[in-house]
Amino acid sequence: MKMQMDSYFQRLLASWKAREGTLPKVAVIGDEDRSIYEGEPDQYGYIQWRPKEKTTLTDLRPIEHAMEKLLHPSIHEYLNSYWFGSMEGKYNGLGITLMPVLPGLELEWFLRRLVGYKGPMTIAWTMCPSVQSSTAAW
Repeated sequence: MKMQMDSYFQRLLASWKAREGTLPKVAVIGDEDRSIYEGEPDQYGYIQWRPKEKTTLTDLRPIEHAMEKLLHPSIHEYLNSYWFGSMEGKYNGLGITLMPVLPGLELEWFLRRLVGYKGPMTIAWTMCPSVQSSTAAW
């Protein structure tokens, strides 16, 4: 998956540069680590971002343990290849949005989407030193 994402990011950056003269832009959320952002937000609150290869892995084992199910390897790959902003596009004529992997928010956002499939759960983050406990009951 990392190779496909790398190829996509190259095309994405070239497309934005040709069309807009900038890097891709996303709305600033406020709680995320700003390491993928470049410059300052524009007058509408959008900021340029550049994908950044991840050097630290997001450990999904606590989630798997809480669910008593293994996540597909592609989910591990997706969340552990790059930091990146939201990406929209079309596939076979359908609009799609890929969940961003933002530094400091990737687990929270993943859990928000996962809870729709699994239902409310409490996860003890014994393997995630940055977070002691979290209740994913959004």
